[in-house]
Amino acid sequence: MKLTKLKLARLRAGLKQTELAKMLGVSPSYINKIENNAVKPTMELLFKLCRLLDISPYELD
Repeated sequence: MKLTKLKLARLRAGLKQTELAKMLGVSPSYINKIENNAVKPTMELLFKLCRLLDISPYELD
């Protein structure tokens, strides 16, 4: 299983997908799709993710 940069950042923050999803107001399945590169988040959601996980959007390239 390949860990994406976003998933790695989430795990480092000690968050489950369900917890992160609740904080962002989205479904856990949507977080899963973002982590697996099935969908791209909106810019607004991307910046919220980065703030919560204390990372730069550039780190997710």
